[in-house]
Amino acid sequence: MTSLNKAKGKARRAAKAKAKEDEAVTNQPLGGQASQRNDAPMSGTTTTARCNHGLVPSHYHPQSHVASNNLQTCKWFLQAFVNEFDGTAGDFLAAYHATKEKCAVVWNDPSMMEFVVSFLLACGAGKVMEGNIKIASKYAALACYFEQYIQVELLNTRPFPNWPKIRELYAANSHTTVSFLKRRIPCSCLDEKYKEVKSIPKIGLCCSPECPLPC
Repeated sequence: MTSLNKAKGKARRAAKAKAKEDEAVTNQPLGGQASQRNDAPMSGTTTTARCNHGLVPSHYHPQSHVASNNLQTCKWFLQAFVNEFDGTAGDFLAAYHATKEKCAVVWNDPSMMEFVVSFLLACGAGKVMEGNIKIASKYAALACYFEQYIQVELLNTRPFPNWPKIRELYAANSHTTVSFLKRRIPCSCLDEKYKEVKSIPKIGLCCSPECPLPC
C-alpha cells in the first residue's frame, strides 16, 4: 500500500510539473530581444483577472485540438519564424523559406497552425489594451498571414493569399488593427477600444501601377 501511495504521489507531481512546463510555453516572449522591444505577448494562463481573448491552452481545456506536448513545438516554431521575420525587416516569404523544412511538423498540421493563429490574436488583443498599437499590428499581420496559409496550403479554401491585406495590417493604424482583431476574438475586450478608434479613417495599400498617389 505504501508503494502504491508513493507511485500515485509521484504521478501527481509529474502531472503538475508538465502543466507548469506547458503554461511557461504560452508565457515566453516572441523574438530574442522581446523584452527590450516591449514585444512580449500577454500571458496564456487562465485567471479570472485576465481574459485570454479566446486562447485556451490544451491542458486547461479537454476539447483542444492541440495535444499538450505540442504546445512547446508551436512556441518553438513561432519563435523561429518571428526571429527570421524580424531579421529580414518583415519579410514573410523569407521567414517562411527559412523555417519551412526545420518546422515542417507545424507548417503541415492544421490544428497546430490554428493554435498559432489563436495565440497571435490573443497577443495582439493584449497589446491593443496596453496601448501598443505598433506591436499589435505586427501580431495581427502575422495572424492574418498564417490564417491565409492554412486556407491556401492546407485546406484549399482559397486560391492564393491576399498579400495587400497582410502587408496593410503590418503597417496599419489603430482603426485597421483593432477592427481586424475585434472580429476574430470571441470576447468583448476590444469593444470600447473600437468605439474610440472607429472615427479614424482606415488606411490601405494600393497595388495599382496606374495609381497617381505616392506610395
